[in-house]
Parts: sequence; C-alpha cells; structure tokens
Amino acid sequence: MPDEPTPNEQKHPLELTVVVPTYSAGGFERFFACCYPLVEVVEELSRNAFNVTVVSRYSTNGEIHRNGIRYLFVADSLGEQPRSWQVSLSLLKAVQQLSGDIVHLHSLSYFNLAAAIKQLQNSSARVVGEYHSDQQKSGVMGYLQRKALSCLDLLLFSNTADADKWTDWLAPNCPRTGLSIEASSRFCYAPRHSARVTTGFAG
Repeated sequence: MPDEPTPNEQKHPLELTVVVPTYSAGGFERFFACCYPLVEVVEELSRNAFNVTVVSRYSTNGEIHRNGIRYLFVADSLGEQPRSWQVSLSLLKAVQQLSGDIVHLHSLSYFNLAAAIKQLQNSSARVVGEYHSDQQKSGVMGYLQRKALSCLDLLLFSNTADADKWTDWLAPNCPRTGLSIEASSRFCYAPRHSARVTTGFAG
C-alpha cells in the first residue's frame, strides 16, 4: 500500500474569487435576495474543493461570512452605472489582494476591469469571464473590448448560440469557451417523499 501523503503533499482547496462588478445598494441582505442564483452556485462550489470569496461593488463597505463563503462589499465613486471602460479601483484592489487560483468575473461589458484583473494576477491564476446579456461594442470601444477579452483564459455562456456569436466576433483571438451552470431558479434535488410533500405532486 502506498504511503499516506505528507501534509506538504496534501492538495489544498482551490481559491476561487467571484467578482460582481454591478452595483447594489441597501442592506447587505438585499444582495443575497437579488443574487440568490449566484449565492447558491458558490455555496455548492464551496462544498466541492473550493474556498470561495465573493467581491461585489456596493453602496457601502462591508464583510460578511455566510455558509462558508466570504463576501466582501466595496464602495467606490463611480455611481450605479459606470461606463463600460471605467475601472473600480477599490474593487480591483480587493481582487488583487486575494490572489485567487481562479477569478470569475460576472460580465463581459467591463472589459478594462477584465484586462486589469488578468494583468495583476500571478501567472498561474486563471481568469474567467461570464456572459450576462452583455453588448458587443463598436468602433474604438469594440476594438478595446475584443483586445481585453482575448487575454482571458475562458469565457462562459448559458447557451451555444451566444457562445458561437461571441466566438465569431472575437475571432481569431477568442479564448476557450464553455457553458455555465443554469441557476435561474431555486429548484434543487430532494428525496422523493420530501418533494411530494412540498409540491403536492405524486411523480
């Protein structure tokens, strides 16, 4: 039988940093109510070999630990809807300090933020951008958006039609693409008996 691995040989959980560049205001519980699909996905990931930190723009600074996830809320002066080329320096600083193995940015619109995150991570880190009904820019902004997104390691889409559309637009320098987990509902696995009691159906 092979020897047990020493502590130094034990595999450590991957550090996953999830970046939410959109703006929220109000009590922090509002974030969990509005972003429940994201919350449920990261909680599942934290149960499967990831240490997860979520960093989000918010109206005030704060930190919450909930169900094994660390949530960092950072305020800035950009307002609710910054231009797509603007970068939240406080958000970028928070992400840089975490030094995650994987950085997952929930937007393809804030392309300068995506490029800055990629540039500031260590060489082994992987930066992923996820599509959220983002617009393809035109003219100079389109050139800058394509150039910035081409440096990422992976782009995620909810369906193949959007993946194909962006692959064609970013060609010939499109990163790898993949399909993300659909998480728009709170449906989840439950034992058949419990599901019957909850739903009232006998399926």
